[in-house]
Amino acid sequence: MLDVIGRGVASALVAAALVFAAGAAPGRAANPGPNVAFSVSGAPGSVSLGHYVAYTATVQNGDTNNVTHLTLTAPAASSTAPFPLTYVSASPSTGSCSAPATLPLTCSFGSLRSGTTDTVTFVFRAPAALPASGAGVSFAAQATFDEGPNDQNSSHGDTKLASASTSLGAIGSDFVAGFVPFALGDDLVTAGDLTGSSSGNPQKTALSVAALAAASLGATGSVQEVPHPTTDTTSDCQAGFSCFGQTSFVTLPGVFSPPLTLTFRFDASEVPAGTTEAKLKMFHNGTLVPPCTTPGVLSPGPTCQSSTTKFADKDFGAVLLSSTNGSYRP
Repeated sequence: MLDVIGRGVASALVAAALVFAAGAAPGRAANPGPNVAFSVSGAPGSVSLGHYVAYTATVQNGDTNNVTHLTLTAPAASSTAPFPLTYVSASPSTGSCSAPATLPLTCSFGSLRSGTTDTVTFVFRAPAALPASGAGVSFAAQATFDEGPNDQNSSHGDTKLASASTSLGAIGSDFVAGFVPFALGDDLVTAGDLTGSSSGNPQKTALSVAALAAASLGATGSVQEVPHPTTDTTSDCQAGFSCFGQTSFVTLPGVFSPPLTLTFRFDASEVPAGTTEAKLKMFHNGTLVPPCTTPGVLSPGPTCQSSTTKFADKDFGAVLLSSTNGSYRP
């Protein structure tokens, strides 16, 4: 009798062990996978129509093991469709990206070692007019990878999805912004045509960035014109001088060669009486800008005034060369 009871207990234990073992495989399959972080950021968040926007996808392996067969697809299926931006370039930190005739494109990184990070920056150009999908653009990217050579379920790949949003054209007429790819250069110009009547917009500012003006991939640039009360002749101006008009704030990080070209036009309605081409001076970060020794050549630096113009409608204009950004006021 004891032998029968013992055999029964043993059978029950074996059965329990088999049930536990059978449950182990599903438990392993439900493993959330390696500690890999994936994110996407966009710059700028609001881009003027016709200008560039950059999206940077970042994959960080915080796991103790390497991951393998790392690929990235963008724009992924959850992006705005049809995707309204025009593809310009992809710059991966390692590996390579395809350049298909149609989107999406695929980037292949290979293996990502433990504790390391891979990035890829995609540059797109916004359309000249709002697309049918509206001002909001969602850019999504998908990262796919295996859990390395010790992956207990190598027949599947882990997938992560991330996205960033961009607003098109949500910028005022006196404020223009966009990502400037330094390999291509770009022109950021505030809105308004000052030929003839100013129609309430008495100033126009243009920032021209030459191709290869800086060695890095690019940066977000903006031009913003800020008005002053008519009695304010000292803000952003050098002591001992009397300034007029608006201050143009130009933001573009870096030091540039060839230099930035800044073109200004001031409507006759805001130009003080008695102003002549010889008398029109510009101030950079509150300091008088000297004339260029040779027109079209940045000397002396970091900023010089290359030319001054009086137009037929009595508007005035000035062209500055500068290796850095900052504030500018006439």
